[in-house]
Amino acid sequence: MTETPEIIYLIPGEDVDGAPCMVWCDDPAPGVGIDPADAVKYIRADHVRERLFQGWPGCTDRACIVTGPMSGMGTNGGCHCMQNASRSQLNLMSQRLMAMMGGRNAKT
Repeated sequence: MTETPEIIYLIPGEDVDGAPCMVWCDDPAPGVGIDPADAVKYIRADHVRERLFQGWPGCTDRACIVTGPMSGMGTNGGCHCMQNASRSQLNLMSQRLMAMMGGRNAKT
């Protein structure tokens, strides 16, 4: 069984009868004459947190936004990771969001 790709695109295409429709693929421009700007990029939800918060330590809250929901022992006073984030962490997150959304001049 093949693994589900992390990123897929919804692009204009044709159904089996040649009628216009939207189709899924793993390339924003899989053929000649297809404009990648017409593709809608989708990232698997289970990869978004990993990409956004790569390198962040997180906290011990059971509902930490950085590490995700935890089971077992932990605090439940509320995650403050975003409130306590430094300006450089927020700038890095902004760049990562732009990159995931396909923004121009974005760094990952």
